[in-house]
Amino acid sequence: MWLAECMAALIGIVDYFSPRLIKSVKHFHAELISASAGVAITYLFMDLFPRFANGLPREHNYLFLTVLLGFGLLHIVEKFLYQHYSKSKLRKELAIEGSVVTAIYHFFIGIVLVSLITQDPTEGVLFFLPIFLYTSLSTLHVHSPKYKSIRFVVALATLAGVLFAQRNPINPLIGTALLGVIIGALCYTVTRHSLPTGRAGKPFYFVLGALAYVILLKVVGAW
Repeated sequence: MWLAECMAALIGIVDYFSPRLIKSVKHFHAELISASAGVAITYLFMDLFPRFANGLPREHNYLFLTVLLGFGLLHIVEKFLYQHYSKSKLRKELAIEGSVVTAIYHFFIGIVLVSLITQDPTEGVLFFLPIFLYTSLSTLHVHSPKYKSIRFVVALATLAGVLFAQRNPINPLIGTALLGVIIGALCYTVTRHSLPTGRAGKPFYFVLGALAYVILLKVVGAW
């Protein structure tokens, strides 16, 4: 399962160094954000959602609630912080929320990554690419922790999830439920924070990212 470990390590590295990466590409950040949003939207609607739905037996359709759970939890936590903390405390609380939410999110990603690679390495790669892009560009809309030690712990979360799943085989229903949570969370972050609003953003690069991923899905036979 070296492939899962390598992917988890790459996600952790870009997560830790994402503030530097963003500064190094600041002149092209809008283009990259738009392109990554196109990739994510395409992957969500053309691969993740169909895979999730097709993998559910009729008697387990209740697991669609996990998609709502992933979407709703991020929305509720964020709204709670904005409505219950003053501006002076908000950034600190958002940084704490960001560290905890990101760590849990990436731990789940590690588990799902192992599950997908076990079924089909190609599906694991298709899952890895949008997550890698999002992590490197910090499009999950969380504030980077102030202390390097906390950033380091958060960066290890994906690898921790991979190692946990390798040592503790996950029940297929639990794996599907975690995939639903990730779909919901990714839907929230893409639609709420990554798709540029108003005059912001580069529509051409969004379309380019979407078309590139459609072609990739077609080439590998995932669609």
